[in-house]
Amino acid sequence: MKSVFSALWGISLLVSSQASAANETKPLASPWDGPIAQTMSSNRPCAALPALSKAFTVSGYYTDKNHSIIDQERLRLYKSATNSVYETAKIITRLADRYQQKGDPGDAACAAADLATLAKANSLTGTMQGNQASYVQGWVLGAFSIAWLKIRNDSQIEPANRSLITHWLATMAMQNRRYYDQRPKAEDARNNHRYWAGLAVSAAGIAANRRDLFDWGVDSACIGLRQVTTDGSLPLEMGRRAKALHYHLFAVAPLVITAELADANGIDLYQDNGGALKRLARFSLSGISDPSPFVKAAGIAQEHITLAGGTVGWLIPYQHRFPAPEQQAVLDKMSSKTMLYFGGLPPR
Repeated sequence: MKSVFSALWGISLLVSSQASAANETKPLASPWDGPIAQTMSSNRPCAALPALSKAFTVSGYYTDKNHSIIDQERLRLYKSATNSVYETAKIITRLADRYQQKGDPGDAACAAADLATLAKANSLTGTMQGNQASYVQGWVLGAFSIAWLKIRNDSQIEPANRSLITHWLATMAMQNRRYYDQRPKAEDARNNHRYWAGLAVSAAGIAANRRDLFDWGVDSACIGLRQVTTDGSLPLEMGRRAKALHYHLFAVAPLVITAELADANGIDLYQDNGGALKRLARFSLSGISDPSPFVKAAGIAQEHITLAGGTVGWLIPYQHRFPAPEQQAVLDKMSSKTMLYFGGLPPR
């Protein structure tokens, strides 16, 4: 009996090893790889894009060590410095979402042409001056990468543009990754900034079929998931004083969307650390209707939460996986469903 068991165990290990090896060689997939019901092209002219430089400089706008109090003049300067970057990302993500919804090849063509223009200029791949510049680079990298994933299966995109775009996304991802790799003990290498960088780099990894980038993004999500406490809180985000609830919701978003990217490639992040992502989601959502646990832990009243894509857009795929009436009630009150940092509309 023992020899039979040993033989079966050996066969099991062999099959598991072969399956793992096959998974490693498969092209990386995304939640948007399904077929699109295409319509006739509208042939609308593509909107003009703001020019984006290679280097980028911007400063933050918080005045206290907890990053919870905003200086309005610094915020004005931040918005001025980032306006063209965000407007460009909005234009491209809207085109990609419209392509997903309506199947107009013209939208995919414009989005691809815009991304190719940015790639030819090596936009945002130069010196990132200041920590905030690296954060912005990561946020728009996520937007650009996911926009590309939404349109990449359109057959009319020129092969030369495909190579150009994916190389540019990978270049930006490697640079953003280096920012965190060079400061592993810094707080932003462990808090929501790292999770957003993980989402962006994993999406760029899928776009370029770079498993090293994809794996780094998944590992970044795990850094967050393994900090989630038994009650579902994130200690580093709880330290944000009056913004503790806001930053819990902000931290959930990249973790959920990264979990969706991981799931498309056979990795279940929803079960990591004993279902930490589900604990975090429940705890964060419950704070919207009853912020008292946050008030007690942070020691201060919490800022009001607006129900929109930027705060709870991640709930759309989450509710699909783990339906609950109270979650649907939140979705029903949302004023919008898009979030620029995760590429517009989340996976359906």
